Amino acid sequence: MGPWDYYEKVFLKEVKVAKGIEYMHRHRQTLLRAYRKYGVQPEYVTAIIGIESHYGANTGKFPVFDTLTTLAFEQHRRKRYFKSELKEFLLMTRREKVNPKRIKGSWAGAIGLGQFMPSNYKTFVVDFNYDGKKRMNDSQDAIGSIAYYFKRHGWRRGQPVAVRVSYPGKRFRGKRTGYRHSYSRASLKAIKPKWKFDYKGKVHLIKLRRYGFDELWYGAHNFYVITRYNHSSYYAMAVYQLAERIKKGYKKRYGSYLR
Repeated sequence: MGPWDYYEKVFLKEVKVAKGIEYMHRHRQTLLRAYRKYGVQPEYVTAIIGIESHYGANTGKFPVFDTLTTLAFEQHRRKRYFKSELKEFLLMTRREKVNPKRIKGSWAGAIGLGQFMPSNYKTFVVDFNYDGKKRMNDSQDAIGSIAYYFKRHGWRRGQPVAVRVSYPGKRFRGKRTGYRHSYSRASLKAIKPKWKFDYKGKVHLIKLRRYGFDELWYGAHNFYVITRYNHSSYYAMAVYQLAERIKKGYKKRYGSYLR
């Protein structure tokens, strides 16, 4: 995995934060409705859409049917997975009464603002604008579906996500890091949060390798939930930091969003 410095430049640049603030303000009523129903803060749903599709500007240009058909029948180790996704895609298009040849997405067959794979449609996509259709290219449906996805994976309303911590030295090698490993805070005596962290549960140690040092964070339960969307600690940290920057910028420009 490359240095965090690179991820920071790609996912946390000012233009992405600014567009996130605009997107959150434009869709604030839908985001608030999703927050009230599912408990997921608007900035986190917005950050997912920002990272996955640059707020809907880049949802993919590849014909999903052609992409999945190719991936399903080529010889590679994930052939069985893509055969399953092709089947789910065709079932989804039949349920939704859409022409499978007209849907475009990513090179891997992910669709819409949240880049859901077809297998996620039946379980997690919701009709959040109540028009009788489930469309991840519609902002209302995408917002509701991402919030519902987090809720179904255990998002806890009002709980923190992460906090940066201090530790002795510049490179951290004391314990296993990443979302797969969790610790009681009492067992991490040399590691201290850099600011208030009102959280009692076990934490994950998230190491961000920079060019000159390791940046270390506590990841709470909600941090782990973000990794259910993409199984990467760097991805989850990018979502967290982008969400926090969007929230800060939004409050500065518009005031509280929970009104």
